[in-house]
Amino acid sequence: MKLINKHRLAFYETQVAPEKKLIVIFCHGFRSSSIGPNRFFIRAALQLAKRGIASVRFDQYGSGNSEGDFMNSSFNDWVDTTVAICEVYLNKGYGVALFGQSMGGATVIAAGSKLPNIAAVVSWVPDPSIDTFESSDLGFHEECGERVSERFWEEAHAAKIPEALSALQPPAYIVQCGDDEYVSEENHQSITKHAQSNHVVEMFPSYPHSSWTYDQATMIIDKSVSFLASNLEASRQHIRLTPHFKKAVEVIQGLQQLGVDPILYGSTGVSYYLGAFKPSFGDIDFLVPDSWLEKNWSKLQDIMMKLGYALINEHEHEFTHPKQPSVAFAKESILLRDKIVKSLNEILPIRIQNTNVRTLTPSTFRKAYEFSIKDGYRIEQRSKDDASIIKLLKGLC
Repeated sequence: MKLINKHRLAFYETQVAPEKKLIVIFCHGFRSSSIGPNRFFIRAALQLAKRGIASVRFDQYGSGNSEGDFMNSSFNDWVDTTVAICEVYLNKGYGVALFGQSMGGATVIAAGSKLPNIAAVVSWVPDPSIDTFESSDLGFHEECGERVSERFWEEAHAAKIPEALSALQPPAYIVQCGDDEYVSEENHQSITKHAQSNHVVEMFPSYPHSSWTYDQATMIIDKSVSFLASNLEASRQHIRLTPHFKKAVEVIQGLQQLGVDPILYGSTGVSYYLGAFKPSFGDIDFLVPDSWLEKNWSKLQDIMMKLGYALINEHEHEFTHPKQPSVAFAKESILLRDKIVKSLNEILPIRIQNTNVRTLTPSTFRKAYEFSIKDGYRIEQRSKDDASIIKLLKGLC
């Protein structure tokens, strides 16, 4: 038990790799507890631990093993408690991220809007409660044998979660479910409408609110953990971003302004996770939708010319620049062809230098190198280098 926000709360901290000082704070949903629905929070926390990321799971006042009566639960108190826990770790120099489900998902959006220095937010099936609040003569609502004061829902409605989402500065990954028995389509739309450019809102059409199958949960947990891990690492990247990587971000900014949103690939992408793991870097490798290298190839050439680049190898789609590193393009479909990812939706953005950079996670980069090392040219020319990269990536995933 810990005294937080004037409450004695059940508090479970999984502390790993203390030198990294990265942590995720979990926020459970209405009538739930720190384990999350079907122990999904525990599964996610274990995955985070494997990546060297600590976690905190706690029971809100009146929930789980914490003190208090559920009847006296307060949404404002949920938000204040979450903010207080985050501030403890922020003040200790941690990179902090938030992970919530259902009303806990709404809580992390509201809390995150008050904490501009957190690294990321994951919100599963948040209920923004935009419906008009209707009180009853009883003064409480009862659900599945538990009663809560109407104050909880009145406060949740007054919190204006969609507006809080508009004010949420860090990257966010928001999961919505098409067969959600608690969150209406209107509430879904309010989230989508207020999401910012660095917020990813993903709809799973046939999924219910929380009673997901094991495989359904595995996919969402994997994507959520990868999103959190990437952005937590990003919160510390200013320390070790290589000059080559920073130049790649400059090129990405220019491409995005002209309508191209590439995936950063190759050793430059890997350097985001490993820093200057080799003495020098060559081309910046980008993956783009196949159409850019087919019917829109001439248009991509014009875009590169506007950025000061000249075509030097049409077969390799390679461009050179007098002051920037050379750039080479390939089709993003190779990720599917080579079974590096099952879906391009797995590529989630990382916020770097006010830019959304799409790149692979350490585990998908590892798959890419393990595949390419089987290629004849790479076996002869670069197998030793690739093997060392794979070994370094294994340490991250």
